[in-house]
Amino acid sequence: MRARAVEGPLGRSAWVLKSFGTIGGEGPGRNHSVNAFRQSCAGMLSFQATDGAFATSTGNNVNTDPRWSTFDHPPTGTTDLIIQTAPGDSDPRLFEVGDVYTLSWGGADGGGEIADATVVRSDAAPGGQGAGVIVFEGTDQNGDLAHILWTPGFNLDQWYWDHYTPEAPPAFYTYDRNPSYDHSFICF
Repeated sequence: MRARAVEGPLGRSAWVLKSFGTIGGEGPGRNHSVNAFRQSCAGMLSFQATDGAFATSTGNNVNTDPRWSTFDHPPTGTTDLIIQTAPGDSDPRLFEVGDVYTLSWGGADGGGEIADATVVRSDAAPGGQGAGVIVFEGTDQNGDLAHILWTPGFNLDQWYWDHYTPEAPPAFYTYDRNPSYDHSFICF
């Protein structure tokens, strides 16, 4: 860990973390990181994450410490994350550690896919208000280990740029920080 790094709710950061109550704001697309539920709440679901509410960690960025991975820079280089629930999932709206999903995303580098991404972290995001921090781990289409961080209801891009320095880039925890909490969505 670098000298200026401090521990925070999402992980290692180059700055002392500030209040998260105002990140994201209000209004369409600002404070909601699930653009759409596809299909019904029963059976298989697809979640489309809002760009700016997820990031990848691939290559040398994975497991930079046994407790965290660093972000692929810049996180805005990835877009269009789709999270597909597995057949037979008894509660597909609940993201419990150990659950398996199929992920795909686009981006400047062509994007990627993980057929069997396992949830390794499912926590509440800083500031509460129903936001979550979900980390998936799996082998990507190139056969390499990857971590995908999804923060439904939390403005991850804003957090990243608020805490970015080249000397100590932000990172995120890759283990469950609060085992008594599992992030979920309400279906109407």
